[in-house]
Amino acid sequence: MVKVIKKAVAKPAIKQPSEIKKIDSKKYLTQVPETLVFWCHDGQIFHDLDQLIAGFDAMSEEVFMYHANEDKNDFSCWILDVIGDGTLAQDIKKARNKADAKKITQQRYYDLTRLEG
Repeated sequence: MVKVIKKAVAKPAIKQPSEIKKIDSKKYLTQVPETLVFWCHDGQIFHDLDQLIAGFDAMSEEVFMYHANEDKNDFSCWILDVIGDGTLAQDIKKARNKADAKKITQQRYYDLTRLEG
């Protein structure tokens, strides 16, 4: 009879979900480089989610609809492609007006800042 001896192999450390969330939240809250800012149709420029939230207050409903309508959603695209937050990008697509978009973005911002801690 042959005995098989198993060698103990060190497994790579797996990040805990809370660690991943903290890393992601920091990334999602960081200002983007000047070359990747969101240029709003009314002249506003957004470097991060905090500025986007404030920008919703300053923009008209018409400007919001210019960026978010049945054909496109520039806010969602920027959030996904530049900020990298797929969750918020999907959620903001559901916004019917700028008040909804602001509320959705504010809630996500609040959740992210709580994770960053």
